[in-house]
Amino acid sequence: MSKREEFIAAINILSAASQSITAEQRIGLLKQAVQQYGLSTDDADEILKASGLVVGERVNYFEVLGLSLEKLQDQSETFITTRVDEAHKKCYSESLRAGGLPRPDGRTQEQWRNVLNQAN
Repeated sequence: MSKREEFIAAINILSAASQSITAEQRIGLLKQAVQQYGLSTDDADEILKASGLVVGERVNYFEVLGLSLEKLQDQSETFITTRVDEAHKKCYSESLRAGGLPRPDGRTQEQWRNVLNQAN
């Protein structure tokens, strides 16, 4: 496994545990990428962005999928699963159709699809 792949694996483990990091954690990860894995800062930054990690904010997955927690609260697990799957497919398809268009939140479409997958 190359050093780049090792760094990506470490970032994937981190993003599975938490979808958001602080600005200080981002800086630490960039330093680690350069010092321990021999990557450039730009390369490490690109990997962090592609991972879907959000710096400084928590992601409300109900909001991401356009769902209301209140409307799902008293529903069956099957109903909730179906609604989440439908919302994910709709948002994901819209993102694919958008191609390379920039998003209003500053994310690329690929980053947005990573967030959608995490929400699903």
